[in-house]
Amino acid sequence: MSKKSSPANKKIAFFTMDVESFYDVSFLMPLKLERKEEFSCEDNVTRYVDLLDEFGIKGTFFTLETSLDYTEPFLKYAIEHGHDIGVHGRTHDNVLSMAEDKFRDEIKHAKDALEKRLGVPVEGYRAPNFGITDRKLEIIKELGFKYDSSFLDFPLEYGVGKLDLSNAEKVYDCIHKKDGITEFSVSVLTLANKETIPVSGGGYLRLVPGFLMRDWFRRYIRQHDTFVFYVHPFEISEKKLPKIKEISWIRNMYLRYFTKRHLNKIRKLIKYLKKKGFEFRNMSEVASNGI
Repeated sequence: MSKKSSPANKKIAFFTMDVESFYDVSFLMPLKLERKEEFSCEDNVTRYVDLLDEFGIKGTFFTLETSLDYTEPFLKYAIEHGHDIGVHGRTHDNVLSMAEDKFRDEIKHAKDALEKRLGVPVEGYRAPNFGITDRKLEIIKELGFKYDSSFLDFPLEYGVGKLDLSNAEKVYDCIHKKDGITEFSVSVLTLANKETIPVSGGGYLRLVPGFLMRDWFRRYIRQHDTFVFYVHPFEISEKKLPKIKEISWIRNMYLRYFTKRHLNKIRKLIKYLKKKGFEFRNMSEVASNGI
């Protein structure tokens, strides 16, 4: 279904969080740093829940199993407020090079652990670093997942996968059915030269100046009727996060800059989307019942 044939050009938005520790950032993991709970940051799940509750938004919290011992009470808080839980992996290891049998075992283990500990069905998946492929998506379906949100059309992103949506059924703008599973593509702005810029969250929106973000969104809304946003717990931390001497100043900037003000930036983004007529939906609801 093309944008022109979307029902009344309805605009819809989805808000998500990838629930992982500060130390699970991909370029920190190989350093095997000592994990200090004070900087783990997953407690910011509750701050994000409270923000979404301000606007009546029901989101999805894609969660690592390795974070579960610490995050269980925060995730239960999210569940009590009507939000969904999804799988982000057993660990934050990139799955692109992971053998199929290991991938299957790890995702099944994570799904089972989350469902047992939290007492809710877990139907959604997002790959670490957006590292999804056609075969990995098939495995996700075989494990009983109903939806995925791992496709990021941005080749410069580390570890991004190569999911082929060319033959998938287009249910709505940026939403496809492929092999019986609903795929919610993570939002990118397409430039005149066909290159893309992620406008979906993460450091892309946290670090760019407000005037540039507003320009990106004005252009994005002209292209698309669907928006998918994501954030990490450390990105809305009010703590001063540690400087890591083993990494470059650019990567330290990515980790540490503008986290204290980012929650309010997200609030402004939600208000902007509401002003532009976006309806906030839940991925599991759309996967089960359609637009």
